[in-house]
Amino acid sequence: DDCIAPEDRQEFQNRHTRRMQGEQVPTPFEYRAIRSDGASLWLEFTVVPLVENGLTIGTQSTIRDVTERHEAEAARDRLLQEVTQAEEALRESEERYRAALGSHHFTLAQTDREARYLWIHDPQLGLAPSEVLGKRDTEMNNSAEAKRLEEIKRLVIESGTAFRGELDILRPDGVHCYEMSIEPRWDKNGKIAGAISAGLDITERKRAEHALRE
Repeated sequence: DDCIAPEDRQEFQNRHTRRMQGEQVPTPFEYRAIRSDGASLWLEFTVVPLVENGLTIGTQSTIRDVTERHEAEAARDRLLQEVTQAEEALRESEERYRAALGSHHFTLAQTDREARYLWIHDPQLGLAPSEVLGKRDTEMNNSAEAKRLEEIKRLVIESGTAFRGELDILRPDGVHCYEMSIEPRWDKNGKIAGAISAGLDITERKRAEHALRE
């Protein structure tokens, strides 16, 4: 048992002693081991007691190197942990982002190359995000405002040129005026993957300006 790692050696010896005393010890089992060059590995032992006249006189062992499986499992566990941590960080980041957006006058969204929504923050929309994701503006309403908004997004995606200006957008309570910024969204390969749009509802400001002119 000199090849067994020090932290597993006592358990290995205990199992052997119990087996020699005639106790039924579960098998197979795995231990960490140390090679002659100092490298560590995992070994799986399958042990069969040798019995003579009702007494255990020895054991016969089959040993299999399962290091590669352990390394694969460890890599899988690390990856799962990283994914879990990333998802948690993303969730917390999104919660902070939504809290920072806060205002009912601000909208932010991401769309794919077909102008379908991938993500949206829009308190005034009157729809849950699940009712919006995967849809285009004209699939939610066929108004002239929706057609214009979708047209501009497509132009941004096709040309790679950002749009900044005022746009009318239909809301449940009527048409609102937004200061809009629509920019291309790039993937890691430098190709346009869609668009990012941000808008500030300036309807009240426009009404106040109109009232002052009168």
